[in-house]
Amino acid sequence: MTDIGTWIVKNKLLLSRYKGRYVAITDKIIAHGEHLRQVDKMAREQENEYVLYYVPQNIGSLTIHPIHLKSVSLTDWQPLYPIELISLTNESFTYSALIDSGADISCIPLKVGMDMGFERYPQEVRLKAYGIGGEIDCLLRECQIKIDDHPLKIPVIWIQKDETELIIGRSVVFDNFHITFKQKERNIEFCWVGDTDK
Repeated sequence: MTDIGTWIVKNKLLLSRYKGRYVAITDKIIAHGEHLRQVDKMAREQENEYVLYYVPQNIGSLTIHPIHLKSVSLTDWQPLYPIELISLTNESFTYSALIDSGADISCIPLKVGMDMGFERYPQEVRLKAYGIGGEIDCLLRECQIKIDDHPLKIPVIWIQKDETELIIGRSVVFDNFHITFKQKERNIEFCWVGDTDK
């Protein structure tokens, strides 16, 4: 499989056709749809290694989010890495996630959280996350993930909009891995330093 971050950047025009939908990517889009399980099933039938990606509504545009600032840069590389999310029903899905050393906590977009089994409760008080672009509603959750076959339970904020990417922030993840960003090589390296009992 090609570097997913580079592929996404080079294919933003193609991906803009799939805004608000899931796509399964090898070196091309092999499946797409509105429902995570449906796309995962279609991709598995093709017996290729693939990554699932939720295409945000703002793909291809420069936006400032309260949580994530997409700045103007001189490189088209994004630090994306395959992360396995484990749903509340123990289903496993591999997503391409933005690794963000500037984010205190990991963020999950609305639809991805719903597909993972997260629920909103009427009596639940929504939290406000603040950033450069203003504020956004979110809910605090815990999520089971695997990075390079190492399981972790991490806190996440479940963004109540689909205008953000899946972001892996520092909390828990950066305590258990030494992470090296190699921008020139367009690569990220994760080196496990956490407890072997986890």
